[in-house]
Amino acid sequence: MTFVIEGVQYFPIYQPDNVMLTFHPQRWNDNFNDWANELIMQNAKNLVKRTHLTLHT
Repeated sequence: MTFVIEGVQYFPIYQPDNVMLTFHPQRWNDNFNDWANELIMQNAKNLVKRTHLTLHT
């Protein structure tokens, strides 16, 4: 986590007054099969969204 804070401090191009970190706890899983399933499904959803945007813009 400190690398994120250090990165914000190191790159002074844009330093907001507040930094919001977003996490996806639904993706955290100690079971490899559940974790892999979440990863595959998220990538599939992103592919569908990217394809939809490409076809409709």
